[in-house]
Amino acid sequence: MSSSRFRVLMCVLGLAGSIGFALIRPQPSAAQDDDDLGEAVESEGSDAPTEGDAPDADAQAPAEATAVVLDETPAEPPNDVIARAFIGGGLGTRTIRRPVPGGVQRVGTLFFPAADVGIAVRVFPREAFTLDILARYQTSLGLVVKEPVLFALDNEVDVRSEHAEISVAPGWRLGEAETSARVTFPIGVAFRNFWPADHHLQTPRYTLIGPHARIELQAMLGSSVRFRAGPEAQLYGIIGSDLTDQGGVSSPSFAIGAEASLEFRLNTTFLLEFEYRQSNATASSKVSDSFLDVERFATVRLAGEM
Repeated sequence: MSSSRFRVLMCVLGLAGSIGFALIRPQPSAAQDDDDLGEAVESEGSDAPTEGDAPDADAQAPAEATAVVLDETPAEPPNDVIARAFIGGGLGTRTIRRPVPGGVQRVGTLFFPAADVGIAVRVFPREAFTLDILARYQTSLGLVVKEPVLFALDNEVDVRSEHAEISVAPGWRLGEAETSARVTFPIGVAFRNFWPADHHLQTPRYTLIGPHARIELQAMLGSSVRFRAGPEAQLYGIIGSDLTDQGGVSSPSFAIGAEASLEFRLNTTFLLEFEYRQSNATASSKVSDSFLDVERFATVRLAGEM
């Protein structure tokens, strides 16, 4: 075979092989074409909203509604009861005139450091009508009385001078605003002691106890200062023969006095109070001049409120 015929034969075989390979190679199916087309559409439209995104939009609606409900939740109602505990100290005095057979015994004004503690509760504090409950105790600290003795040194007698009160006070507001002035009427029981540790005849030992009442006016002076003042009266009986037997002091009898305070609110919990109270107890006597007992307490107190 000549070289020219050989070249022609090789060209024919190569062309036949190319056509055969093209015929034998599998073509992509219609399903594969649809899948490829779907992937292309999803990749191009992933940022655009579709019908499948509608449930997500609906799912966000309850969260927004919940936020609105939480914002509209009402605040906690104000307390119907306010309780206050206080503790403090200051200065106290006691002056006594006791009738005795043949004359009068006078105990000059005694000065002593004093302690003042108590608990107060107010019911319905923001209403026009309120109810206050008070329990307090005031006492001397380190009070000593010197008894003169002929031809010897004076005796020193430890004495306790005390005052205690338990009362309930209905009150009425005089205006519409919560800060309007208020009038209260504490009614309860009070007692005062003059009690030597060692009972010597020269130093009387007795207790005055009985019902008492007070009328108080309470007024706000600005936003954080409150003023309170009012007179008081007590009908008391006497416990102790040093007055009734030896002095012929009449029982029951009366005591009149007054108290005033100025209170400064430091914050929502703590207050600083300055208080002064005085009570004069008097009674007639069958043997000599009348009986007189004057007690005074001037104290500074720190109070906590809740």
